Amino acid sequence: MLTQEVKNNIINALSKGELNNKVMTGDHVVSDTERDRFILPYDNTKRKIGNKLKRIVATTIVNQITKKINQTTTIVGLENIRHFPGPAIVTANHFSPVDSTIVRHFANAIGKKRKLSIVVAEANVFMPGKLGWLLKGVNTMPYALNLHYLEHNFNPALKKRLEQKHLILFYPEQEMWPGYTKPRKLQPGAYHYAAKHNVPIIPTFITMKKVDGIIYYTLNIFPLIYPDHDLPFKDRKTEMMNRDFYYKKNCYENFYHQELDYTYQESDLVY
Repeated sequence: MLTQEVKNNIINALSKGELNNKVMTGDHVVSDTERDRFILPYDNTKRKIGNKLKRIVATTIVNQITKKINQTTTIVGLENIRHFPGPAIVTANHFSPVDSTIVRHFANAIGKKRKLSIVVAEANVFMPGKLGWLLKGVNTMPYALNLHYLEHNFNPALKKRLEQKHLILFYPEQEMWPGYTKPRKLQPGAYHYAAKHNVPIIPTFITMKKVDGIIYYTLNIFPLIYPDHDLPFKDRKTEMMNRDFYYKKNCYENFYHQELDYTYQESDLVY
């Protein structure tokens, strides 16, 4: 996963200040034909009977995997959302193909065992094998920069999931940087939808420590961020995004005992 080429891509992106660049190699590139055939009609809310059944099976399997992966995971800050019934948008840093299991571990802990939806890049829908089947089987919502898809599929599906009191996981850093420990620049999508639907952000940041070859994860949960209706819509989104980054930055600096900057050092990567 973290090959020398990928590491070089991270170093190169940092040197340019391009913190949301794609660094992984060999990712599927979705063609227009594939988008029309598979993404535009994607069953985001699992309306079809076959997809409902697949979701039950896939979610059961993924919950078992989640339990196994997160035997040493710690959750800090549950008191910030203990009595909150949802719905909400969860934001997290993106550093592993299985980092969503850490958020799922949290969702399961607060009684949202089957009410976690995950926004993924459209290319993930074309992931092959068992992992691809599981990804498509659980509540995933591919995001595509296609106006027709957004207006007629993704946006209504997201609204429905929020009405059903789901937690919806967004990765505002967008691209996955494997093993990268620092919070990166946040993109506005999650905050746009939170402001639009008047739901809070559950801001989180995952920290990592490797001891004797085992990576110990801590999911840090911060106070809910609500849209400020005294602000214009655009400023409302920005304020939520800035406050989220403030929490993530402070958490990073306190856990790793160093100020956040983007000068590359080997300790930035835990893998």
